[in-house]
Amino acid sequence: MTNQPIYRLMILGIALGLAWGCDNAPSLPVPDAVKSALNLPIAADTAPKTPVALPVEEEAPVALPVEEEDPVVVYNPKGKRDPFRSLIQIGERKVDPNLPPLQRTELSALRLVGVVWGDFGYEALVQTPDGRGYAVDIGTKMGINQGVISRITSLDLSVEEKSVDIFGATHVATHVIELHPKKEGTE
Repeated sequence: MTNQPIYRLMILGIALGLAWGCDNAPSLPVPDAVKSALNLPIAADTAPKTPVALPVEEEAPVALPVEEEDPVVVYNPKGKRDPFRSLIQIGERKVDPNLPPLQRTELSALRLVGVVWGDFGYEALVQTPDGRGYAVDIGTKMGINQGVISRITSLDLSVEEKSVDIFGATHVATHVIELHPKKEGTE
């Protein structure tokens, strides 16, 4: 096998690592061939040497440079977007205060209070969250997305909102506001 010397070196390396990691383990002699393969120095004399104490010359004390403290970093979020907020929800709609009240209010916040019909057709009474009522008929603009009333019946009214997707296709969403909305949990 051609990989046999590599496996032997790996096993020897593991054994040496275990021996060096244990305090009570006996030291194993390392063959010169392994030392040359691992680029370790090969000593001419393998007899243990006793440490020799060298005379120490006294030098003048050296002043060590004083380490400066790290500057305190403070994050100021003013004028920056919240990194944990969705990018899609960043562009909240700002409603023009000069628009009529029905066009400054979300469709879900509007309430259909009553419907009147006769020879003139259908008209409806819509209430805003502040309690004010407005008479509307077909073609009246409602909601913050430029919706237009397309149908009024004795039970509800329909508002169509046009939108353009990222591909340029126009979509029409129809929202129905009922005169007597069904309560949750009842049929």
